[in-house]
Amino acid sequence: MPDMPFIDGDTRLYAIAGDPIRQTQTPQALNPRLAAGGANAVVVPLHVPAGRFADTARALMAMPNFHGLIVTYPFKAEALAVVDRVLPAAAHVGAINIMRRDGDGGWSGDILDGRGLVAGLAEGGVDLKGRRVLLIGTGGAGTAVAFAFAEAGAAALTLVDLDTARADRVAAGVAAAYPACRAARGAPHPAGHDLIVNATPMGMDPADPLPAAFARLDPATVVVDIVPKPPTPFVRQAQSFGCRTFDFRAMADGQRGEMMRFWGF
Repeated sequence: MPDMPFIDGDTRLYAIAGDPIRQTQTPQALNPRLAAGGANAVVVPLHVPAGRFADTARALMAMPNFHGLIVTYPFKAEALAVVDRVLPAAAHVGAINIMRRDGDGGWSGDILDGRGLVAGLAEGGVDLKGRRVLLIGTGGAGTAVAFAFAEAGAAALTLVDLDTARADRVAAGVAAAYPACRAARGAPHPAGHDLIVNATPMGMDPADPLPAAFARLDPATVVVDIVPKPPTPFVRQAQSFGCRTFDFRAMADGQRGEMMRFWGF
């Protein structure tokens, strides 16, 4: 049995809230990092029933020894209403996946999906600066990735989505926030791109079609799929062309480091 974290009256409390929550691996990932850094802190899972998030979050926020909350499905949009400050990435995306108590006692919320993927790719030796990115899917995760990639120095983003109005909105938002990054809606054609990201849910079900079917890819193209079912058919297709691939673990691992930094560890 693994060692339990030491808990006393000075322990700083953190949590991850969702409905359901039994699938989460975040406490197992973060608690060893906290212990290794000598922090008197612990992260616990909270199963918050749908419709009870705001009341639960505010009750937790009222406790002086509660310092941070990770927000997962289905509460990311609801979390916007319970914090005092919505940080820029979360405002762009319209969702929060992490909250913290600040030094003044107020609460800030941010979203780290995109920044986590940037960090995970950097850990794998992939720098976003100057990259020409084909991003398939502009939902919550895709929007977070778009803004984070532009922030990290991507030269161009081609956004693909069946919801063309949503893709146009994200492109316009990225262009306004990061004018050095050329952002526009486009078609799922790999030519002219050196990094491709699937940010759709296509691949969760084995019967799903590919988010984009390519006749060929340049082996120098980096392909990323954030669907948490590795290896996805999209990744296998890219590997058949000799491409270097990353799965959802790049985002998950990178995001955990970003969470620690966001909380000040």
